[in-house]
Amino acid sequence: MDPGEHDPAQTALREAEEEVGLPRGRVEILGALDDQIARTATVAVTPIVGRIVDLPLLTPGTGEVARIFTITLVELAKPDRWSERTEREHGSTYRIAAFDHEGETLWGLSARITLQLLDLLGLGSPAPRTPDPTGR
Repeated sequence: MDPGEHDPAQTALREAEEEVGLPRGRVEILGALDDQIARTATVAVTPIVGRIVDLPLLTPGTGEVARIFTITLVELAKPDRWSERTEREHGSTYRIAAFDHEGETLWGLSARITLQLLDLLGLGSPAPRTPDPTGR
């Protein structure tokens, strides 16, 4: 959060505008998901869910985003599209859910957030929800 920002939704709208050029006024905020802790345990993320009726042309922010792509909820809900990987870092082993799409991989923190959203939408979790690697 930047100084003057008082809620995660405000921060999410600003970040989306800076990183991919999504105008704040195009997003209807639906709510927040559970806070997620990054593997390093140095960053906490509050995922914000929003609805966009007509997705405008998005542009990657220089130095922020390498590529923009979308994945439909229908595709994300297919269990055969998900896999589980094992990562090792600093002597610890983590199981990580992953979703491969067009040469990109949705994994780790982003995958945990996506799986929680699918579950809350009633689509079920198509992959095992991996525990928070920090044990929280």
